[in-house]
Amino acid sequence: MVIDLKELKEGEGQFTKQVGPEKLDLSYPDYEFDQPVDVRLQVRFTENQYIIRGSVATTARTRCVRCAENFVTAIDEPINWVVQLIADRKILAEEEATEDYWFIEKDAYSLEIGDRLREILLVNAQANPLCATDCRGLCAQCGKNLNEGDCDCVREETDSRWGPLKELLEKHDDPQKKI
Repeated sequence: MVIDLKELKEGEGQFTKQVGPEKLDLSYPDYEFDQPVDVRLQVRFTENQYIIRGSVATTARTRCVRCAENFVTAIDEPINWVVQLIADRKILAEEEATEDYWFIEKDAYSLEIGDRLREILLVNAQANPLCATDCRGLCAQCGKNLNEGDCDCVREETDSRWGPLKELLEKHDDPQKKI
């Protein structure tokens, strides 16, 4: 995805575009990007630099890590970039771009932003997606989705593996018992 810089000299301009996820090569394990990506940017040129602000947004289908149900999640992230124009190619080769600040040749007529948009979307896709913050997950015994209601399984108050420790604590609390 390219922003045409020829029309922006001193001043401001808008860049709004909607592209398919395949144009940004959006692929991430357990995520299916099948909706358009909305890019809305305001580009301002001042003294050898472009200040770019806006957002990139889309939705993706994924599976909840607690209840294993499919759901759609929204990814809507702000963009705040500074693009510095540099005349000397030697200096340009030495400069290192960061997430929000990068360098281009002073006589560049376009700015490729596709890779940066892709990075923003993929970095902000949840590694452990939840359908809801209060998702109750699945019953460990019968596998029922607890978001749909309680199951009939009998639950132990504590894990039986803690039994010997519990006995030691009870003996410690009761001075009559020998440890």
